[in-house]
Amino acid sequence: MIKFNTAVLFCALMSPLLTSAQTGYTNFTRMAEMVVDNADLNITTEQKNDPSAIELRNIPGLAAVTLRWIVQGTGKYTVTVDSRKGGTASKAK
Repeated sequence: MIKFNTAVLFCALMSPLLTSAQTGYTNFTRMAEMVVDNADLNITTEQKNDPSAIELRNIPGLAAVTLRWIVQGTGKYTVTVDSRKGGTASKAK
């Protein structure tokens, strides 16, 4: 089964955050990881160099960045966000 998993990262600060997002999958095979540039037109930028983490330039202040993973398999997953200014946060599904 092929799934699209989406995470929206929101910065509630006025200043931008330098961030990376990692995923921890069990029973999944990653097929693609990307940053959504325009959700309405489904325009994305795929990251091809590191399958374990999506590197973001930053999350702009008072704004959101949408990430998308295409995976194959079943089970639970965890998204961990690591930021220099904001610290770390995790969410499991």
